[in-house]
Amino acid sequence: MQRRRAVQINDQGVVLSKRGDFRGALAKYRQAAALDPNNPVIRNNIRLVASTIENEDGVALFNRGNYDAALVKYRRALDINSGNTVARSNLFHALGNLANSRGECLEAEKQYRAAIRINPSHQGAKEDLKAVTNCANMQRAELEENRRHMEQTARDLKVSQAMRKGVDFEELAFKNAVKLDFADAVKSIKPAIAQFQEALKIRPNDKALLDMLAEAREALARYQTRQGIMSELKSLESTQHSDAGIARLRALERRDTDFVEPKIQLAEVLMGFKYLDPNVDTAGRIALLKEVAGMNLDGTSRAGAKEIAATAKRELAVLEAADAAHLPTGLMRVVPPPPEAKAWKTSFTDAADSPAVAEITQKAMEQLDEARHIAKEKLEEKGKETLEEKLKDKLVAIIPMSKSLKEKAVETAKLIGRFKDLYGEMKKATNDLILGWEKVTQETVACLASNSTAECDKQIIKVETVPNDYRDKASKWGTSWLREDLGAHK
Repeated sequence: MQRRRAVQINDQGVVLSKRGDFRGALAKYRQAAALDPNNPVIRNNIRLVASTIENEDGVALFNRGNYDAALVKYRRALDINSGNTVARSNLFHALGNLANSRGECLEAEKQYRAAIRINPSHQGAKEDLKAVTNCANMQRAELEENRRHMEQTARDLKVSQAMRKGVDFEELAFKNAVKLDFADAVKSIKPAIAQFQEALKIRPNDKALLDMLAEAREALARYQTRQGIMSELKSLESTQHSDAGIARLRALERRDTDFVEPKIQLAEVLMGFKYLDPNVDTAGRIALLKEVAGMNLDGTSRAGAKEIAATAKRELAVLEAADAAHLPTGLMRVVPPPPEAKAWKTSFTDAADSPAVAEITQKAMEQLDEARHIAKEKLEEKGKETLEEKLKDKLVAIIPMSKSLKEKAVETAKLIGRFKDLYGEMKKATNDLILGWEKVTQETVACLASNSTAECDKQIIKVETVPNDYRDKASKWGTSWLREDLGAHK
């Protein structure tokens, strides 16, 4: 009896629901459920109409602009009946309006489209979608531009990082190369090339990157070449003073004309061995000096390079001047390059005690002392006071000059004592100088033996001229010591 009554009351609720009186229908459904609580139809009707009521309440709130409260109602409706498509469509519509109120046009567009997809006849969602389209398109374009910018920024960051790493590796390679550690330089430049190549995958046509990669590859080839040159230079250490070793040094120097190390070693060997070889004539020495001077070692910071260059240029000037004047080169000052100086010191010291040097200078002193003595006696005998004073001034000056000559001759012998051909030329030049003074002395004695004042006056002029003549020769020879000494007594 109760079940029949429950069905009748449920049917009354259906009628009310169809009329739109959902709250009245809900009251009938609940009354029927009290009579027949296990009736599934009645229970389902309660669920459907309760969900509809929550949705209707949400619509009322939505129409008043209270979108947050409307959302609460729509969600309750869906909690009661997840299949309520009207409530679900209204939920997305409300979410769209909330997003639009915040200026989030793209999000509003997304929610409106979801509402229409669920309920194609949702007129409010369609109108709001149309209204937000322009704004959404602008935001979409802006987002696309931001996306491209972010991607470009990410690419730029990768390129920047690769370039920075590449440059760091390049700098490390350069520092190693400065220290002549070319094996480490090669190890450092290879990662730099890899970094530039990685950056070019992102920017394949970037000119700056292409230039950096090309420079790094050139540096790699240069470091590899110099690594080989350094290896060969080390293997040549024991044989580089031979003609074959010099030829090999020249070949290594030509392999990389910008690399200073083979130039320096070649210059050291040429100046310390070949230039002072007694078998090399003046023309050969000039050619060697020109080769060393042409290596442009002045600008390098390598120890000893500037000194070698300066020595070569100085010796070249001296040698060319002497050769042009057809003068003997034995009195030229030969300054050994730093690597050889210590080894030569002993030889120079031994040469200072040469009997030949002592004999030559002693003879000069004896001849000049005799000339002074004779001149003094003759002048005293004849009483020619004026002439005596003139000759006395000139001849007295000869003695300190001869002493200085002895000191400088010994000094010269120190420098050239180990080279017989240069020593012979020095001896001849010194003898020539002494013979010149002997001739002047003999002519002076002859003058004084005569009673001709005119002849003695001429002789005085000769005495005055000889120092000047030898000073000029000294200038041509480039021997600063002789020029300074004679200049002090002219």
